[in-house]
Amino acid sequence: MDGFIKVAETQKSIGELINIGSSMEISIEALTQKIFGLLGRQPEVVVEDKRIRPELSEVERLMANIEKAKKLLNWSPRISLNEGLDRTIVWIEKNLSFYHIDSYHI
Repeated sequence: MDGFIKVAETQKSIGELINIGSSMEISIEALTQKIFGLLGRQPEVVVEDKRIRPELSEVERLMANIEKAKKLLNWSPRISLNEGLDRTIVWIEKNLSFYHIDSYHI
């Protein structure tokens, strides 16, 4: 969140494309396993045909290049992936009413 605030507050960011991220890469599968580990669960991953995206449209891996954010904003991430996931899990557990797990919206 502080990265987005820094972009909004800094004149040097006007007209620039600036990546705000962790600067680390992780696959969706590895991220899923990490989340399961933090939850202390090993649920079965179910793949449904209606949720499969068209071939060549799915992004399997992402990594943000944050060099411009470091240079223009003097910004780098302060929270690790594990801490961010821990915080997210706590927030979701406290706000389950926002989620409709019985439906899937495309």
